[in-house]
Amino acid sequence: MYQSKRGHQRRFRGNPIRRQFSWRGWLLAYLLAILLLIAISYTEGPYSVIQNYHPFSNDIIGKVQIQSTRIPHLLTVQFDVLDKYHHSVQKESCYIKQGNQLTFSGDILAFVWNLPGLYSGFKLTRFSGCYTDATLKSAFNLSNLNGGDDNYFTGVRNFPWLFPAVQAQYSQPLPILANIAIGQKSQTFLLLITPIGLIASSLQ
Repeated sequence: MYQSKRGHQRRFRGNPIRRQFSWRGWLLAYLLAILLLIAISYTEGPYSVIQNYHPFSNDIIGKVQIQSTRIPHLLTVQFDVLDKYHHSVQKESCYIKQGNQLTFSGDILAFVWNLPGLYSGFKLTRFSGCYTDATLKSAFNLSNLNGGDDNYFTGVRNFPWLFPAVQAQYSQPLPILANIAIGQKSQTFLLLITPIGLIASSLQ
């Protein structure tokens, strides 16, 4: 404070520009903290989730068997999700009409930086195109194969600026035609993840 000529005391007031800047700074820090907490809540860590992803190295990740039934044009589908050792970790069964398509797709984590112990990989998560019963009225759609979208994949996809070393995206869907020839009882396909993506290889 200072003494004026009239003897009155006046008190200095803070700089309004400085107060405004301080308020905006705190708001920015608060928002950044919220974003960081959100990112952490979605993050399981790449080293823990990458074990569930198959590298793009012609690995077999699933087996599909389509069989005929006594009902004309009605087929059954048996599907096995396979782990890295080709052991079945999930089995699904459903019905499909002759000539319809099954569809498979999944999650891709692509590491753009060369980090020890990490690799770009694929996880099969979605399966659709068939029905739960022989009436073909109730659609059978799964989005939780292999546990579905994990928190790390979701975090990278929703907040890519927080994860510059990795990209997350959904794969292109792979269709498989359910079309068993006359006199044929079944048809089996292997699902493989290759350098060009997800493909199906017929065993017949």
